[in-house]
Amino acid sequence: MGRPRKSAQEHLENGTYRADRHGPLSAPTSADPPRRPDGLSPAVAAKWDWVVSALATILRPHHGPLLVELCWWMAEADRLREAVEKKKPGAKGYCLLLKAMATATQSLLAFSQRLGLTPGDQAKLKVAVAAPAAKPKAAPPRTALDGTPPPEVGA
Repeated sequence: MGRPRKSAQEHLENGTYRADRHGPLSAPTSADPPRRPDGLSPAVAAKWDWVVSALATILRPHHGPLLVELCWWMAEADRLREAVEKKKPGAKGYCLLLKAMATATQSLLAFSQRLGLTPGDQAKLKVAVAAPAAKPKAAPPRTALDGTPPPEVGA
């Protein structure tokens, strides 16, 4: 017996929602950005405020759990960067810090893609609705011959 299906809302919270695969959402989402949860460390809270102020038009309340993780990884990347800057290349632990920074960078990229923070990611998630293509305009006549109708055949 397999696992029970995830609801469309769970897919939306995980950043894996696709309307063609998971069906319509149960309730329309609010256009307000998510509220900052209690209990965040000061560094994570500062990142939260910065991200929400910069991306208030994109973020929705269901992005809250993913946004907490994104902000945590941002704060962790800053902490790791400071630690790497204090060490000299080749010193004990330097390589481990670089690997940890690479992990933080990969996590930041993954969470930003799930949130649709770039236009390419928004297109993949179908966040942004593309405007319909405009019909091409006919070129205006440049000479007297351009504006004349074609001659009738057989006349």
